[in-house]
Amino acid sequence: EYQLNEILKNLLAEKKHAWTEGRASAANRMYELSEYFAGSQSLSRVKRDENMMRWFATLGNKVEELNLEEDHATASGRKLQSLIAALNDVEQYEAIDANAQIKIYLNESRDIFQMMIRTVNIKSEVLNILENISDLSYAWQTLVDYTPVFHERIRKDPQSVVLLRATFQKAASILDVPLVRVNSIDSPDAVSVAEYYSAELVEFVRLVLEVVPVSVFGVLSKIVTIQTGRMVAIPSRLEGKDMKDYAQLDVRFDLAKLTH
Repeated sequence: EYQLNEILKNLLAEKKHAWTEGRASAANRMYELSEYFAGSQSLSRVKRDENMMRWFATLGNKVEELNLEEDHATASGRKLQSLIAALNDVEQYEAIDANAQIKIYLNESRDIFQMMIRTVNIKSEVLNILENISDLSYAWQTLVDYTPVFHERIRKDPQSVVLLRATFQKAASILDVPLVRVNSIDSPDAVSVAEYYSAELVEFVRLVLEVVPVSVFGVLSKIVTIQTGRMVAIPSRLEGKDMKDYAQLDVRFDLAKLTH
């Protein structure tokens, strides 16, 4: 949920830029195709086609008229779908179908329009829907029961402690539910209620994270035990036949795992 939330926020932040960039790119392709059928390009051997030239120029104007802020998302989506259908229809003409370069341009334009459709359908309401679906206020009393699971996961994979950030943020959102109800009636108990649930949240965080120092000092204890009890001091001079005994490969491997 945390990762999806971050992705949606980034998409919403880049929505206008992605739309503007896609619109400009698609319009330029339409104008380039119009110039191509004008027969004015020195390297093109196509005959001048007034109909195609005007058709692509008109399509370019329609693309430039697309407005993300003024048009409703549904209306913009329908306009883009009609543009995609128009490109599909024009591809049936022999002058288009026989030219691989133009077909590549049309495919790229359709991909841009599809991207713009996906962009226009990204709405801030999706974040609210996600928040409602993933509401965790009902599980406040249950979270503590999962503390042993958190501890076991951290012991097996210390890197997983980073994932607890999302868990704590979700637990913090639970505070909003009682406070919303209290604030809605202007209750003077709002401060005391907030302090109570904040203290409960701090206690939950402490219970979950207490395994971190315990695990760290447990690892340090094992390291000290290996260095002082299991590892044999290597003399300054030793014979070749004794090198294997002093190598202690298994012991050094255990030490490497603990210090890695």
